[in-house]
Amino acid sequence: MSIKPENVVKKYGKGKDYLTYEETLHFLAKHANVHINKANPNLGQLKDYELVVRLMDKDKNNKIDFSEVSKLVDKANKRKVSYFPRDLYDFAFEVIDTDDSGYLEREEVTFFIETYLQRKPCRKEVAKVIAKLDANKDGKISKDEFLEVFSPDVQKWRTTFDMYDANKDGLISQKEAANILQTISGEFTTQLKATFVVLFNLFDKGPKGGLNIVEFNKLSQLIFECSLSFSINDFYELIFDQIDTNATNEISSVQLKDFLKRQKEFVTDEEVNDFIRIIDIDGNGKINKREFVGAMHSLLALY
Repeated sequence: MSIKPENVVKKYGKGKDYLTYEETLHFLAKHANVHINKANPNLGQLKDYELVVRLMDKDKNNKIDFSEVSKLVDKANKRKVSYFPRDLYDFAFEVIDTDDSGYLEREEVTFFIETYLQRKPCRKEVAKVIAKLDANKDGKISKDEFLEVFSPDVQKWRTTFDMYDANKDGLISQKEAANILQTISGEFTTQLKATFVVLFNLFDKGPKGGLNIVEFNKLSQLIFECSLSFSINDFYELIFDQIDTNATNEISSVQLKDFLKRQKEFVTDEEVNDFIRIIDIDGNGKINKREFVGAMHSLLALY
């Protein structure tokens, strides 16, 4: 049964004629059959749909008015809403494609980048993203091209993963993963190498060392996003968001210590506590995104 926008506003808007971002996320969570409670890990993943919500907010007034709710409900009625990345970016594409042409033009890509970064991009940044997305160089971005960068097909990675998993133990080493990404991307700059090492260590949590197919798929997606990165600060913020699993815009010193202890290429175990003490200036045991970005500048300068 189709959802009606007036019912959505009435149910989630608490007497208002618009929805806040959080209220809109609650609607999407309900539509995706995700039960909202702190113990449900999927709610944190659905938080990624804030990107879709911000894309719906065309006038950037930090609320979703009735006309925007109507468009969102129309999109939601026609498609699957889930917390899986490919569904998220599929939904995002449809929201960006305002004329429903099935392709993204330069203005639509520019709006997406501005919303994605939450700042205005320069022409060079827009040109870089379009060049990366436009695989067949026809001057416009299809949904397949968009998804290939932001949410690559899992089967493609599965085939490549199996090929490089030499001992067939279901894990690939840092060196094997680097070879895969270099083969597929065709480029591996010094900055991307540093990006890769930090992110590999971030996901490499198992006792045996190495990534399984799920971890590698997530790593590869982030590496592609980093290859589109417009500044080193964007990359550091992306890492922060991976550590900040509760989406509170703060990480604890315990979370940071766990992250740093796996960055053996950059900092020794003995240096970790000193590093945290320098970062956590007020000593409250919490590190915000700005403090983390400053710390990462110091850390990766050693690479």
